Amino acid sequence: MIALPLIPGFRTKFGRPSGTCAERTAAALAKRQTFGRVLAAGQSVHCLRGRLWLTAEARDIVLREGERFTAGARTRLLIEALEDSVVGG
Repeated sequence: MIALPLIPGFRTKFGRPSGTCAERTAAALAKRQTFGRVLAAGQSVHCLRGRLWLTAEARDIVLREGERFTAGARTRLLIEALEDSVVGG
């Protein structure tokens, strides 16, 4: 799981096919706020609200609400909120 700054009291549970649940964290980002992360292969960043600009290994990606980026290999990631947003991982 990606360690993101937490929104106090905000935890989202994602159901798994086996019936178990995995807890994920979410973080609120103000417009133009940035932070960096390193993702392992298979880890994802989700745009839960707003729009996010990701720079991943010299590639730019814009995520809109409901979209996600999944790393195919270990990836250094810079995330910037293009508007007030919520990012999950």
